[in-house]
Amino acid sequence: MKIILDFHLTEQLEQSDYYIKKMFDELKSIDNKKYEIIASFNLGSIFQLKKHAFEFAYNYGQSLGYKVTSCIYTIESLKYLLTNFTNIDFIMVKTNIKNADGLIKSIPENINLFIISDVPPYYERKKNTYKHLWTVFKSPAYFDSYINFRLDNKCCIYDNTEGFALFYRFQPEIICFKYQLDKTYNKNEVHIKTPSQLKKIL
Repeated sequence: MKIILDFHLTEQLEQSDYYIKKMFDELKSIDNKKYEIIASFNLGSIFQLKKHAFEFAYNYGQSLGYKVTSCIYTIESLKYLLTNFTNIDFIMVKTNIKNADGLIKSIPENINLFIISDVPPYYERKKNTYKHLWTVFKSPAYFDSYINFRLDNKCCIYDNTEGFALFYRFQPEIICFKYQLDKTYNKNEVHIKTPSQLKKIL
């Protein structure tokens, strides 16, 4: 199983090398190597990393043995990744953003693509070059909303639910969680996982 952690950074912390380092260090301290864990950062979104911050995250994550990738939101962020990072394992795209189809078509077929979507995808690229991560874009989402997709045990999931019910139910091939250091009291962020929560499954 692959576990992707979508590093969730607030506007105040998104450029903080110290905070990014602390997120990786906390992850390392609870990682028992049961699963392959991959770190992902947003590029091109409202809360995006600046280039220097992504470069720090990429290099520091790799120094700890983690692959680092990105969920991209713009053509410019795609070009930046392809130009500056030669061993990105895959790139993620959410289909609920503007120009998602254009982004997907711009990703070369020699780069693995993870498509985050709530509908079955069909794209003119080789099937073995992309994975479909089922998601409910509402946050937080309900377990039953994912059950309605009729998933099986080989599915891939971007999990916006509270807790780990989907993880235990399906033991998916790939599952993605949003990750941050501390819980906030924002009721819309109860689905975001902290190190103390992740420790239960890692």
